[in-house]
Amino acid sequence: MSREITNEAPQPGVVPVVGIVGGHGGIGSLFARVLGEADAAVLVSDRGTTLTNTDLAARCDLTLVVVPLRATPAVLAEVAPHVRPDAGLGSLGSLMEPALPAMYGCAGDTFLLHPLFGPGRRGLGGATFALASLRGARWQRWLRELLERQGARVVGTTAAEHDQAMAGAQALLHGVYAALAPEIMATLPGDDPLAWATPTLRLQLALMARILSQDPALYGDLLALNRHTPLVIDRLMTRLAALRAAALDNPDAVAALFATAHGALGSLGLRLATEGDEALGEAATPRAPATPSVGTRGEQTMVSPEKAMSQAPREGADASQADVSLQGQPQDDAADAHTPSTPGRTIHDLGWTREQAEHMRTRLASFAEDWDSPEMDVYDTL
Repeated sequence: MSREITNEAPQPGVVPVVGIVGGHGGIGSLFARVLGEADAAVLVSDRGTTLTNTDLAARCDLTLVVVPLRATPAVLAEVAPHVRPDAGLGSLGSLMEPALPAMYGCAGDTFLLHPLFGPGRRGLGGATFALASLRGARWQRWLRELLERQGARVVGTTAAEHDQAMAGAQALLHGVYAALAPEIMATLPGDDPLAWATPTLRLQLALMARILSQDPALYGDLLALNRHTPLVIDRLMTRLAALRAAALDNPDAVAALFATAHGALGSLGLRLATEGDEALGEAATPRAPATPSVGTRGEQTMVSPEKAMSQAPREGADASQADVSLQGQPQDDAADAHTPSTPGRTIHDLGWTREQAEHMRTRLASFAEDWDSPEMDVYDTL
C-alpha cells in the first residue's frame, strides 16, 4: 500500500535514505559527502553503477538529481514516477524552469535547488543556495535545515524569478566574456599582451580565462536553455549602442553614462568597490566617493583636502552634519580625474569613520598646494 504525502518532519532517530542521481560528478559527490557526514544513508547512481536511476528513486526517502542541464528534464521524467508519495524529489541545477514539466509527474515532495557555487568547494560554510518549493515541505525542510547547520544560506525563490536572475548573473555575464575577451586581446600588441595590461585589466582577463577554460558545453546550456537570455542580450546591445553614440558625441555624454551606471549599483557601490580594491591588493586604501563637489574648476567640481577635513565632524559632533566631499577618480592609471558635478556627500553618507577620512586627507594633501595655487584658476575659464 502506498504511503501518503506528509509535511511532518522525519522522526528523530530515523536515518533517512538519500539517493543522488549523478553522484559521481562534482556537486553530486560534494552532496554525497556532506549528507554522509550528517549520518544520512547515501545511495548513488551514475554511469557505470549497477544501481539504476529508477531503482534508486524507489528505494529512497529523498532523491536528488544532479546531472548536466540538458539531461535534467529527461532524467527527472525517468525517476519521478518511481518516487513514493511520502518521499521527496529535488532537482539541483543552474536553471529551474526547464525542470518543471517533469517535476509535476512526481507524487511526492518536490523542489528545485541551485547551489550558487562551483564544484570545487570542500564544505558548505558560507555557500548560498536558491530554493524553489513546488509541492510539500517535509524533505525540503529537512534538507534546508541540514544545509543551514553546515553554515550555508538558503534563499527562497520561484523558478521564474530564479531563471530571470540567472539570465543576467550567469548567461549575460559569462556570455559577454566570450565576446569581450577576443576583442580585448585583438587590441593588445601580440608579442607580450600582458605588458600592456593595467592591474584591473589583468584581473578581468584572469576572470574571463577562468570561465572560458571550463567546459564550453556548460555555458551553451546556461545561455541557450534559459528563455530569458535573448531579452537581457537585447538590453545590453541597446546600452552598448548608447555608449557608442555617446563616444561619438562628446566626453560629457560618456561621463553621464558612467554616472548612471554607478547609480545603478545603489547602496552596494562603495562596498563592491572596496571588494574590488581587495582583489587588486589595495584593501588598505579607503575609497573616495565616485561623485565630487565643492570647489569648482571649470565645469568640474573638486574639493581641496584642507577644506574637506575642515568639514569633517569634530569629536562628539554628529557626522551626518559634516559635508565632506572628495574627488573620486578612476583607480587604474587614468590621467584625467575630473567627474561631473553632483551634490556633496558627508562622511556619514559614505560610511567612513573619522580615521578613514583622515587617511584620505593625507592621500590628497600631496597635491593640495598645487591645486589651490593661483595658476590653477585658469581652468575656471575652460
